[in-house]
Amino acid sequence: MKPNLLKIKTKEAVVSLNERESLVLRAIVQLHISTAQPIGSRLLSKYLENKLKLSPASIRNIMSELEEMELLQQTHISSGRIPTDKGYRYYIDTILPQVKPTEKEIRKIEQEFKKAETTNIENILKVASKILGFLSKYLSIIIIPEIQNITVEKLEIFPLTGNRLLFVLALNSNLVETLTIEAEFDIEESQIESIVNHINEKISGKSLKFIYENFYYLIEETDYKESPIINLFFNFFDKIYNNLLEQERTMISGVKYLLDYPEFQEPQHIKRMITILENSDLILKVLNKFSNQDSPRLKILIGTETENELLYDFSIIASPYWITNAIGYIGLLGPKRMNYPKVIKLVDVISKVISQNYIQSY
Repeated sequence: MKPNLLKIKTKEAVVSLNERESLVLRAIVQLHISTAQPIGSRLLSKYLENKLKLSPASIRNIMSELEEMELLQQTHISSGRIPTDKGYRYYIDTILPQVKPTEKEIRKIEQEFKKAETTNIENILKVASKILGFLSKYLSIIIIPEIQNITVEKLEIFPLTGNRLLFVLALNSNLVETLTIEAEFDIEESQIESIVNHINEKISGKSLKFIYENFYYLIEETDYKESPIINLFFNFFDKIYNNLLEQERTMISGVKYLLDYPEFQEPQHIKRMITILENSDLILKVLNKFSNQDSPRLKILIGTETENELLYDFSIIASPYWITNAIGYIGLLGPKRMNYPKVIKLVDVISKVISQNYIQSY
């Protein structure tokens, strides 16, 4: 069912439900999550019989009230109801219990990371993505921070031949960038060592972006500023910086999990999913759009809340992590009927394990 865009753009009125209405909405969300089907009054009456002894007719009246509040909708006239985006939002913000991860869950996830035996942040994020996808059975999302904003630790140069040099740039949090530069003249190793030591004094602790934008200013008052070797250093920073600008920052994996859900057997949903995978940076754009609206924290965007029509069938759950002052996200993309109690906790736990054990948190 296509959403009413006029209603989406209109500021929503505050909704307040009584106990019976909350129980019915909660039950419909939970049943729809588990069955993927519209929920009828007879099923609901039986499901709630231990908590709410009401006839199917009384349940229908409550469902009609919830529909008037735009928390439920019918897929067609004779069907049961399913939650709207607004209904899911109310469920998450008001009804869903705040579940904290147990020590056992945290230890289990930490053990999975330890099996990988990696200290490289890019590999750690790939491991996190794999764990997240496997445990949730949804698409996992990794948003890599803007590496050009990460601070430099040191630069090393290794001669390969008389005029070919391997540049190795160590960034904060075990990130390494390498590039081979070929000079038009032969270079003595003794020259390289002294210039590298001097360059490191100038660039250590500064961001790659700052170094790129201020390189000649940094070396202006040095004895080496007229040396032709200096141009090799600038060429290195120029190529590395621009390569990073062109680098894909969004990684999505686990398509095989999403194809198991009945709603993604339909051709239009598959087509949208393929378009998302081919334009993965749209998720980054959506998260960036909402990142300045509140303090950095776990984000949940449901369907129309993403303000991107390609994502109207999906929910995004993403939690931030930091490498020094550069922010990234780890999270999940799945159908709107996601198992929210499970996946909110899962994303939160994994992002905390990454921040506390592997990279510098904010």
